[in-house]
Amino acid sequence: MPLEPLSNDEWVNDVTTHLGKSGATLRSKANERLTALGAAIPRSHRGVPVEYDITYNDTGNVVRGYKMTDLMTTCLWTAICMEVHCVNSLMWCIEQGPTEEGMEVMRKTAEASTDKYRQLTLPLKDPPKKIIIIPGSNLMLKRALDIPRMKRLVEEGCVIKPHPITNGLDMANLKRIFGEKNVLRPTQALYPLIREAEKLWVGGNSESGIVSMMYQKPYSVIGTVNGLYVPTYVAFYKAMASVPSSLSDHEKLGALFSHPESGLLSIFHENPEERMKKFFAQYDKFEHRR
Repeated sequence: MPLEPLSNDEWVNDVTTHLGKSGATLRSKANERLTALGAAIPRSHRGVPVEYDITYNDTGNVVRGYKMTDLMTTCLWTAICMEVHCVNSLMWCIEQGPTEEGMEVMRKTAEASTDKYRQLTLPLKDPPKKIIIIPGSNLMLKRALDIPRMKRLVEEGCVIKPHPITNGLDMANLKRIFGEKNVLRPTQALYPLIREAEKLWVGGNSESGIVSMMYQKPYSVIGTVNGLYVPTYVAFYKAMASVPSSLSDHEKLGALFSHPESGLLSIFHENPEERMKKFFAQYDKFEHRR
């Protein structure tokens, strides 16, 4: 049975779409600046769709679709839904190294980025130094958490930052498993925590590792132990780990901001339409078919 769209215009900043995805958890008004950027991305390429915030992995050399997702209230990332080719493209960009222009775009992006959701809790007076950032209830249903590893990390002094769309039942379970004092509120603003942290652990579905690279914070990727879902940013993190380089992860990320073949698009990039043409052109050597 095919997936049904959440709205007639399932795209970044469509109100009905986000209501279906996050319910009563409202998104920040800072996301509104992505609406114009989203217009630079075509809804299809060579007869296959470019779909918003949906992840799947095809194998072989027939392209059946692309995905686009928003991150950090400042960026859109478009990727081919074929993990091996996506990783290869990202690795190629990293191997080219960052440009001065790309590093400057990343610097401006870091200054402007903020939480995607409206947060109600004031910054903590004594923010934790080691944080595990976990997905919301939608992915907990898919067993996206590595509970044994998280328990070990909590014993070593980590605290858990739940996603804003974590429901009350899952919050109760998290507190039962890890102890109430070790679980922050889901409404706690994330960006102030990341800026003050010494080390972060993130899931492959989370943009928080990308934020960590941008702010030059050490991070590790943790997540599902049974492979029941395809994490949104798994190709991103695989590419970072796969390129032997003297570059730091911060500089590798700068390389992805530098080269349009990465699919990473910031509100501070000039000529976004031209960047997207170069992104899609790299895959024109493959057959495209639904």
